[in-house]
Amino acid sequence: MTFGSIQIPAFLAKNVYNLYSDRFCAAPLDTREEGWTEAWGSKEVQDSSSSKHWQYDEKSIELMLATPYPQIPLVLTQFRPAFLEQLALRIAGIPHIVLNAPYISNEATGPLPYLRDLNADSPALVGRHHPSNIAPFKSKGYNSILDYLKSSKSLNLDSALQTDSQKVMSQCLLHLIDSELQQILLFLRYEDHDAWEQVYRGRYLQASRQRHSWISDLKGRFQAMLERAAARRKGLEFYQTLSVKRAIDIAKEAYGTLEKQLASHSKPYLLGTDKPCMVDIVLWAHLSEALCDIHLVVVLSSFPKLVEFFQRMYKTYFTGKLGAWDAWNVEQNLTNAFQQIPINGAATGNNKSIADMGAYKDAIELMQSLSMQKQDLQEVLDAVKAKRSEDVVPEPSAPTESMLYRWRMGEEPSKFAEEEKEEEPHPNRKTMIREQQRNDEIWMSGVAGVSILVVLALQSTSEVAKAK
Repeated sequence: MTFGSIQIPAFLAKNVYNLYSDRFCAAPLDTREEGWTEAWGSKEVQDSSSSKHWQYDEKSIELMLATPYPQIPLVLTQFRPAFLEQLALRIAGIPHIVLNAPYISNEATGPLPYLRDLNADSPALVGRHHPSNIAPFKSKGYNSILDYLKSSKSLNLDSALQTDSQKVMSQCLLHLIDSELQQILLFLRYEDHDAWEQVYRGRYLQASRQRHSWISDLKGRFQAMLERAAARRKGLEFYQTLSVKRAIDIAKEAYGTLEKQLASHSKPYLLGTDKPCMVDIVLWAHLSEALCDIHLVVVLSSFPKLVEFFQRMYKTYFTGKLGAWDAWNVEQNLTNAFQQIPINGAATGNNKSIADMGAYKDAIELMQSLSMQKQDLQEVLDAVKAKRSEDVVPEPSAPTESMLYRWRMGEEPSKFAEEEKEEEPHPNRKTMIREQQRNDEIWMSGVAGVSILVVLALQSTSEVAKAK
């Protein structure tokens, strides 16, 4: 992978799509008088209660502002499922609305997700990794949405940590998940060329598609290219030392550590607490993505404690029975294109074939069906692993001969000349090639000679005709 192959898309990702969340203008803290263009009509007219011009029909306004989802002030807009923030809000018991968006970022908040708090007292718009007035200088792993919820909603996700050893272990496991497992997940998503071409880019097209048209597909391809370039540039140094096999081996070691931690006590959460902490939320959000990765879904089938942890958290907090907002949010997650588990036509443990469900099964729908049938997600993953041992996914693609394409995919130009050296042909083939070349030369010489004779004959004929 070369820096030059991702430089232009990364430049566009930063300067057009704000995918690096580095464009931030602090809001002024001084007060000013409202300008006349910012008011609904002039102040004199507004203050006059006798004016009929500014009276409105409340029912008409309600009809204009009607939405298909419940009117709740807290709205979380996502491109990929924002399960980290969703789970934190559900654990805190804060009603909210989730909306799927067909775009990956915006100017105000950077990459999605972002949170809108439409509270009339202090409206707010906060992006996950975007700086804010609360913390204008972001650090690695900083989450502006959670920080806002802590300050405005008194959210405390680590209240269950009572001892110093629990707090230290929490920081260690957070580092393991954020700095290692999440990086492995991004590497497998963006650096495995076959997986990207056969699986992941198609999900971008589906998520970006508001309607079936070539413009939507073009937009999806462009967004996929930019997000991939941004991720590859951020992890350039880390990715250079990895291969797909090495990344999977590292993931197995990290998952093994988490599996042992869960097995070391009888409590349902990582640190032996009675209720989930921040590290549990981060782990569950990571697993929700890892189970939709074609490599890690097979790896996780070997860690039953982690699978049980994921399924138990889902059944506890994503019931869809807390009201209209809860049912709406579950449906939004269900229709998100990125929540698909690669099951590859495997069969469940009770011999119920799921081959008719397609090559990739929606994770939320799968969890719902397992809950209704009282099945275990581990059975599905075991079937996936058995099926994957027979069928290679993704299928290895044939090497391309295009130097431009190979450079764009990140291959070193110095390797082109070495790989394109042809093998020494067989001696008999050499003789045949020489004879063919000799025959071609004789034929071409004969044609040229005949052509010259014809031209000379025509010239002599014309000269004789002129002399007469």
